[in-house]
Amino acid sequence: MLVIGLFAHLQACVLRFQTRKALKTLTAEQCMDIGVTPEERVMEANKASVRGFLQGLFHYKES
Repeated sequence: MLVIGLFAHLQACVLRFQTRKALKTLTAEQCMDIGVTPEERVMEANKASVRGFLQGLFHYKES
């Protein structure tokens, strides 16, 4: 079970990284459509780095 949980967490971290990376390509109108302010978009997009990925990987939060 531990291995399955580890892989599920890794998969979620990869998906989060890809989503944050995709935020960089959104236009202002698209940001308005999804309810993200330009400041929030920049903050989240800046987390799309190796450092941000590793922080998310090792900082597990149970939802």
